[in-house]
Amino acid sequence: MDKGAYIFYSENDNIDLFIFKKSTYEELKNTLPTNYSCGNIKEDHNCLSVFFHDGMDYLGSGKLEDIPKIIKEKCMMSILNNSYDDIKSNGFINLTKKQFNNLLSFSKSQLDL
Repeated sequence: MDKGAYIFYSENDNIDLFIFKKSTYEELKNTLPTNYSCGNIKEDHNCLSVFFHDGMDYLGSGKLEDIPKIIKEKCMMSILNNSYDDIKSNGFINLTKKQFNNLLSFSKSQLDL
């Protein structure tokens, strides 16, 4: 799994978005220059991750091997690999079709799909 887009419920029952993409150390340095200058990008980091919450985005880096644990802990569901109906029937009852389509379109553009 080199990239993905997942939705999950935040602590306020808002639906948030998580996107990740496998990246080289050099790509991470260029994408996250402040994180790099502060020493927050480690040599073994190979993944760009972004949480979208309440209209803000939180960018970071980490290890691709840690992504499945994050997905499981937050009870996330892939919007790239599941239909709107599947997601609705798996507990995302507040998700509208328009919201799903917007999140899906945005995620695909961010991941170059």
